[in-house]
Amino acid sequence: MWGIVLIALELALDSGNAQKYTSAGYVYSNLHAITQVWFMVGWFVAFLEAAHITVEHSHGEPYRSILVAAMSIFAVSVMVVVVAGENDSLRIVNSVVASAMVFVMWVAVVLHERKEIASDRQVAGGES
Repeated sequence: MWGIVLIALELALDSGNAQKYTSAGYVYSNLHAITQVWFMVGWFVAFLEAAHITVEHSHGEPYRSILVAAMSIFAVSVMVVVVAGENDSLRIVNSVVASAMVFVMWVAVVLHERKEIASDRQVAGGES
């Protein structure tokens, strides 16, 4: 449904060529501002649902907070990269931030899983 709204907005507002390239060769969205806002809203709604599901299946408070914060920063950084236009420095900074948040999420999940595995081993060892 959201895709239909975006296509209808793009056709109605006619921003021309949807892809442009900066002087450095980066591709960027040349959508009308209203279409970009709707695109960002759709992205955040989808990402909030993903964050909710991730946090729901995550046990332990420090991991939940870290995952929510990292996922939120990642979502904002990716959106800035998408709508940065010809501002290459803004795109590069936010790409680095988004990559760092992926690393933070990976570390949090790995640490959480190691803690869960150790806890499961301790429980299994105590029952024997």
